[in-house]
Amino acid sequence: MPKRVAAPDYCLIARTMEALGEQWTLLIVRDAFFGIRHFDEFQKSLGIARNVLADRLAKLVDEGVLTRAQHPDDRRKVEYRLTDKGRDLLPVIISLTQWGVKWKRGEGEGVPFRFVDRETGSGIARIEVRSTEGKPLTARDLAIKPGPALTDAIRAHIPALRDSV
Repeated sequence: MPKRVAAPDYCLIARTMEALGEQWTLLIVRDAFFGIRHFDEFQKSLGIARNVLADRLAKLVDEGVLTRAQHPDDRRKVEYRLTDKGRDLLPVIISLTQWGVKWKRGEGEGVPFRFVDRETGSGIARIEVRSTEGKPLTARDLAIKPGPALTDAIRAHIPALRDSV
């Protein structure tokens, strides 16, 4: 396996990928959204090696994305549940699903599931980036500007910030 290059501490994307970027991790989160709660259910759904699953579940618990607790009716069983931090990943899961429907679905291939409003059964809109005024934005509409924690060392690594004041 190739050695990982250390990501700069300032990069929140790198920190997020350190927590969530390993193979299987977001699929475990997806399954937790689908209602899977027990180790054996995750293992059956994903077909993942038990040692890898145990490692990923432990990491998600350590990260505060899942909680681990004994099942209230059977103390021999353990339940994993999304925390508030884990539930905040819903837009990520939906965005990845929508991207996959658009770009990874084969010709004539159907969609195996879709997200709907539980109360009305209505479909959901595409996830999109919006300005604080509500205007839809694309990558071409965005600029990178200095934040309050910008240092000269960080500025040196991000070309878009090199000339900023």
